[in-house]
Amino acid sequence: MAASESEVLAQELSALGQSLRDVEERLSDVEKVNARLEEAALSTARALQELSAHWDAVAAAMRREAAGEERETLSRAPTSLGRDRARAPLS
Repeated sequence: MAASESEVLAQELSALGQSLRDVEERLSDVEKVNARLEEAALSTARALQELSAHWDAVAAAMRREAAGEERETLSRAPTSLGRDRARAPLS
């Protein structure tokens, strides 16, 4: 192999080495961004769980309120037809 061929190969290897270092640096940056995105996803999931628990509590309170209103309505309603007739004035 001639000296000029060795020089060309050395230059190409040097360029490939630099390209490899550039790719490794970008990969490192991507891994850092990925770690931040994973943390953001976990934080979002925790926040959504808190919101879900809150709205579950709101829905349960609304159901309890509706059930209480229904019981109140039922307690005011006559319980039998016979009692209603007993209270009605005679014609």
